[in-house]
Amino acid sequence: MANYLTLVEQLSTAVEQLNQVLQGDETTTVDINGKVQPSVQKKTLDEVTAKVQLVLDAAADIDAVKYATTAAGIAATTDGQFFSVVSDDDDSYLDLYKNDNDSAEYIKSYPSAEAIHNIPVKEHISKKDFTLSDESGETILSANSNELEFAGNAKFKTLETTDPVSSGLNQQLESPFLYSLTDSSGEMIFAVTKDGVMANGFSTQDGEIGTSSTIYQQSPNAEIDCFPTMGQSNAAGDLGITDPPISTVQEYKNIIPVYDTGSVSTNSAVPIGMIPLAEDIATGYEWTGLNACNQVSKMILNDSGLSVSELNQMYTFKAAMGGSGIPSVGNDSTAVRFKRDIDFGVSYSNQNNKSFNVKAVSFTQGEANNQMTSQDYYDATISMYDWMNDYCKAATGQRNDMKLFTWQIQEDTGVRRAQLIASDRHPNIHVVFPEYALPMKPNAGVHLNNVGMALSGAYYGLAYKRIIIDGKNWEPLRCTGVSHYGGKVILNYNRKGIVIDRDTYGTVDGDGFYVTDDTGSITITSVSISDYGYVSLSLSRDIVGNATVGYGLRMRNRDDEVIVYGGCLRDSDGLSETTTLDGVVYPLHNWSLLFEEII
Repeated sequence: MANYLTLVEQLSTAVEQLNQVLQGDETTTVDINGKVQPSVQKKTLDEVTAKVQLVLDAAADIDAVKYATTAAGIAATTDGQFFSVVSDDDDSYLDLYKNDNDSAEYIKSYPSAEAIHNIPVKEHISKKDFTLSDESGETILSANSNELEFAGNAKFKTLETTDPVSSGLNQQLESPFLYSLTDSSGEMIFAVTKDGVMANGFSTQDGEIGTSSTIYQQSPNAEIDCFPTMGQSNAAGDLGITDPPISTVQEYKNIIPVYDTGSVSTNSAVPIGMIPLAEDIATGYEWTGLNACNQVSKMILNDSGLSVSELNQMYTFKAAMGGSGIPSVGNDSTAVRFKRDIDFGVSYSNQNNKSFNVKAVSFTQGEANNQMTSQDYYDATISMYDWMNDYCKAATGQRNDMKLFTWQIQEDTGVRRAQLIASDRHPNIHVVFPEYALPMKPNAGVHLNNVGMALSGAYYGLAYKRIIIDGKNWEPLRCTGVSHYGGKVILNYNRKGIVIDRDTYGTVDGDGFYVTDDTGSITITSVSISDYGYVSLSLSRDIVGNATVGYGLRMRNRDDEVIVYGGCLRDSDGLSETTTLDGVVYPLHNWSLLFEEII
């Protein structure tokens, strides 16, 4: 038993270290066996920051006056002063000199824009920090700081729990094994016993992350995965939206509850059975959760090669209502429906001898809470997550925490800022996409049309697949840093392949970017993009004093005639990630989140 408890402790420590390396933010470092290692995000940010610092150094050092020759610079300066000369080298645009007793002493050169763009970005080299091999030396499983890899169709799972041990991990009394690695048919190909022995002659090899007992623990699998829909009118689809439904046939095995009131969910309605996840026939509305579950199933089919019959079932319901506020304390109308339909899903699963797990909830915020301050909305979001997570774990018996997926509202309020703060601070809260990136219903305020409803579900489904199924540290397109010098503002984005798209939703001033300083607004004369994820804003004049840069201006030229705050910046993921609605293929590009920063 002592060996077993030691192994469990090592497992717990190693998993925690690996999670910190993979999920840590730009400030995180991890002490691994006495050696301090940066998180993946910190390492990447440090490398990019070092390159951008070249530009910042130039801004700090360059004299406002540039000279054609060193002789002209010497003539215009005194002993000890610095001056700059326009460089003859294509890789530099200025050479810095010091007047040393009327002689030009070369100090350094400042790189040209072309030279900076040609600096190669060091890609993370995938290396096997942990491997699991059989007796012949063949690798069965490997993990590195990028991803977990399995040979063939193997998968890793933690067995059902009945008896907790002091480390927080659990054992199953009726099974001799604590962990098992199985193939696609469920046959065990590797296991760790309660005594700490690896079954079938397997062994592990040390790497830089963790120790020889490092095993990556994924969220437990379930035969029914619950992905509820919460929020306000743009989640429910029932406020002035009269467009016909898009999906009327369930292609997979996904289900929704039916009530004694039919398909209409009210607080007094009682769930009486399950029906295929198709459109709400009684009201004919498209709503977010329908295409969210189907998008997950479609992506799993595309990536895994499984058949429909082999897919896990997905269960959703609509605990959403137009005009309702954020259910921060768990006792309003939408919270009552949420708890009722979770309990019904658990009961249904038990009756059918199926396991049940709530892995994520989508929450689509509306305008009902726009008067809240950033701090108040942040506190309400954390409170909402906590009661939902606690309720789901108590009702289902699951050990894994759920994820909360939300969109970013377009109104410039404390809510919009708090959404990003919550996403940055809480490991299980994710802003997935911005509201402006979806088509809306003309003359219906800022409410989505039927395509917009279905696309919002597709974006939630994409995040679910990437974060929960694939286990990746996925995030939407967003600005990660801002710097400026003279009449230029440089924005760092978190991915390559970004483009300015003036066709999908029309043009907007500055492509959605804006800059102000102590003297007022500054006109953006051009917006350019590098291959490395930098956006460069050319300004009509130099910045004076303190400045603010942001993204999200009023869009007035959209085909749907709706005025919202947004812009034209997106990535190119839609070239490979799509959803099909009524026979039409829609690209799922990630559009930039809105932001405002003081520089």
